[in-house]
Amino acid sequence: TDKHTANNPFQAAMEGLVTNPNVKVLFCQNTAASKGVVLANMLDGVGFVTAGVSAITDLQSSGYKYIQP
Repeated sequence: TDKHTANNPFQAAMEGLVTNPNVKVLFCQNTAASKGVVLANMLDGVGFVTAGVSAITDLQSSGYKYIQP
């Protein structure tokens, strides 16, 4: 389902990630609010966290690794 404009350079990559059973895509609600992102337009399969920075810290303390693109 194309919920975004045709000029979104990340559309195909994100669609691949959200359908990968080994990947969990999380989006910061604070960033969404500050950038005016309409949450209803997000791809199915994208999860949300209240604050991305604290979510990264919580996940790292659980053994996850942060990989910067």
